[in-house]
Amino acid sequence: NPAAFVAGHARFRRQPGQVGARVRDDFAPALRSDVIRVEESRKGLSKPDAARVGQALKLTRTDPREACAVWKALARDNAAHAPTQFNAGLCAEAAGADQEARVAYGAVLRIDPASAPARRAMLRLDSRARAQAQVDAHNRA
Repeated sequence: NPAAFVAGHARFRRQPGQVGARVRDDFAPALRSDVIRVEESRKGLSKPDAARVGQALKLTRTDPREACAVWKALARDNAAHAPTQFNAGLCAEAAGADQEARVAYGAVLRIDPASAPARRAMLRLDSRARAQAQVDAHNRA
């Protein structure tokens, strides 16, 4: 139907900004900033390690680098505790150590395959890797 084609084409021409906004992320990487909360659960930890979680939580407000040192030590000492593995992954990701973050999030998913925060974290890492590959390909061209 030629009339329907013309009407559809005219509607498309009136909405180029909307169409562009919908497909922009399909073609060009975007810088974004996410607010991600640390996991606070102490369930399953010894009393001393639970106290270290409290210390790390306090440090996240004042000294994130030191908080990450505590999370990393907790994760090393508590390999089967998903929240500390997740927090160690957040610290690695924040430091730009995506491979280390991927290992930590993978540990979380082996402990708790349904962990939505760890799944979102892996998707974030995958998205960043794809974006970096696009930028690298563009810079080589």
